[in-house]
Amino acid sequence: MKKMRQGLLSGLIVLLFLITANAFAQSSVHNYAEGFRWNGSQLQFNPSLFYGPSQQNVWYNAYFSNTGHVVVTYHDSAGDIPHTDINASTVIDAIGSGPGGGGNSDGSGGYTPSPSPDSSGSSIYWGREFSGSITSNREVTDLVGEGREQDDEHIPVWEYHSTSTGSYWVRDGKQLSDDEAKKFEKEDKKRIIKGDGSPFKSRYNPPMEIGAWKLRFGLSSSYDEYRYKALRRLTGEDAYGRLWRTTARLHAVKERLVLSSSLSYEEFWGTGLMDSADYSALSLEFVPQYYLLRQSVDLIDLAAFLSLGGEHAWYDDSRLRDDQVDTWHYGGGFGAGRTFSFGDFWFAYLYQCHKNADGDDGVTGDGELGTHRLGLTYTTLLARQVPLQASIYYNHSSQLPKELDSDDFEGAVRVGWRSENWNLLLGYRQLFDSSDIRNWGVDCKFTYLW
Repeated sequence: MKKMRQGLLSGLIVLLFLITANAFAQSSVHNYAEGFRWNGSQLQFNPSLFYGPSQQNVWYNAYFSNTGHVVVTYHDSAGDIPHTDINASTVIDAIGSGPGGGGNSDGSGGYTPSPSPDSSGSSIYWGREFSGSITSNREVTDLVGEGREQDDEHIPVWEYHSTSTGSYWVRDGKQLSDDEAKKFEKEDKKRIIKGDGSPFKSRYNPPMEIGAWKLRFGLSSSYDEYRYKALRRLTGEDAYGRLWRTTARLHAVKERLVLSSSLSYEEFWGTGLMDSADYSALSLEFVPQYYLLRQSVDLIDLAAFLSLGGEHAWYDDSRLRDDQVDTWHYGGGFGAGRTFSFGDFWFAYLYQCHKNADGDDGVTGDGELGTHRLGLTYTTLLARQVPLQASIYYNHSSQLPKELDSDDFEGAVRVGWRSENWNLLLGYRQLFDSSDIRNWGVDCKFTYLW
C-alpha cells in the first residue's frame, strides 16, 4: 500500500512537471509572438500580451540595445527601461526580421508584412542623414588649412646672414659650421629663407595668379562602406551602403584671405533595409577662411572660417515618399597649426547645422541635426618627396534620441608623393567607438599647382 502511494505521488509529480513545462513553452512562444510587433519600421511591445492581463494593455515603442536585449520606451516618467529577460534574437525569431519578414497581417500582433516603400522610407532617410552629415563634415575640414605659408614644406627654417666680416648660415636659430654649411648648400639650398625673412624660390612652382589672387586646384576620389547598426537595433533588419564620391576643389588665396570651394558628385548603393535607397547626388561647399595669425610673423597659424553648402539627391526608387531630397548646412569654426623641424601639426574645430530643405523632421524630430567635429592632423616627411599624414577626429551629434549614439571617433592615415608641380595622397580612414554606424573608406587626393 505504501509503495502504491509513493508510485502515485511520483507519477503525479512527473505529470505536473510535464504539464507545467508544456504550458510554459506554449506561453513563452505565444507571449513573444503576441507581445511584440513590427509597426512599419518600428518595434513595439505590449506588456499585457507578453506578461499577462495584470499588466498594461498598451503598445509601447521599443528597440534593441547594444547588448542584444530589448529596451522599452514607456510614456510616463519611467522613460527607457531595459528588459534583460527578453533577448533580441528570440524576438526576431518569433515575429520576423523587419521589413519583408513574417507575422500577422492584421497588425494585432507580430509584424505587418511587405510594407510599401513609403512606410520604410523613414529608415532610408535616417541612413542618408547619418552618412550625409559625416561626408559633409569631412569635406569642410579637408578644405580648411589651405593658404598656410609653410604647410607643404614641414622643414627646419634656414637663414642666410651676411655681415661686414663675412657670411654664415643659421638653422633654427643656430649658426652652422663651415662643413655643415657646405653640406646644406649642396643638398638643401632650395629649402631656405633669407635673413630678412623673404623666401627664396620654393622647390614647388608658384600657383597660377589672377591679379592679386593665387589659385590652387585639386581633385579627389573616395570609396566608403557603411553598416547602419542603429537601424538593425531599431528595425531588426541589417542595413548596408556603399558610397563612391568624386570632388573637384578650388582655393583662391590673397594674403590672409582664402576662399575655398568644392563640387562633388556621388553614387550610393544600398542593401538590406537600404535596398531602396540607391541615389545620385551633387553637393557644393563654400568655405571662406581668414588667417588672424601667421607663423612667419606670430609663430603660429590661426584661421577662422565659415561654411555654407547644400546637396540635391535623386533616389532611383521613384515609389519613395520623396524621390528627390534637398539638404543644406551652415556653420563655422577655427584652425590652428605650427610647422616644426619634425613635422606639422594642424588642429581644427567645426560646428555645422544640417537641415532638410524639404521640411522633413529627420532623426532629431525638428528637421535639424547639429554636429561638432574636433581633430588633429600630423604631417611629416618619410623622405624628401614622401609625405606621411595621420589624423584623429572626435565627432558629436546634438539632440539625437536616447537610443542613438551621439559620439564617435575617426582615424585616418595617408601616404603620398610630391614632385615639382603636383601632390598625391592615398589614404585609409575608419570610424570607431560608434554603436550606430560602422564605416571604413579609402581615398585618393591629387593637387596640381600652376
